[in-house]
Amino acid sequence: MRRELPDFDFRLAYGQGREKALRELILSGNYEVKSDRKTIRTGNIVLETSQLSRDGERIPSGIEKTSANWWGYEWAPDCWLLAPAPLVKRTTRNLIHQGIFKLRPMGDNGNEGLCPPLADFVDALRREAADEWQGRRW
Repeated sequence: MRRELPDFDFRLAYGQGREKALRELILSGNYEVKSDRKTIRTGNIVLETSQLSRDGERIPSGIEKTSANWWGYEWAPDCWLLAPAPLVKRTTRNLIHQGIFKLRPMGDNGNEGLCPPLADFVDALRREAADEWQGRRW
């Protein structure tokens, strides 16, 4: 005899609603997409924040400049981290402001940014989102 799980219908409807939300996000989003083939080996991601202008002035770039509403990072083939771009921007700024990760040069073209471990950055995103969503239902 099969027993029905408590709240099965509710959990099924909730799961189907989240599937629909992900589908809509993927189909209708405006994305800033980044990837680095070294991430799978190093575990670090790249978050560009500024570059040098032609006159040698530091100007915003990458996550600091994006007008996208979603940020995607491919950390291994077909493996993605997706998050709201404003959340990624705020988290990156907080990590810099708190001195948790230092800005570092990236390449030889004057770009600068962070290279935190992927796991640490996901945890920082989680904490930032928890602060934002505290007390609200989703």
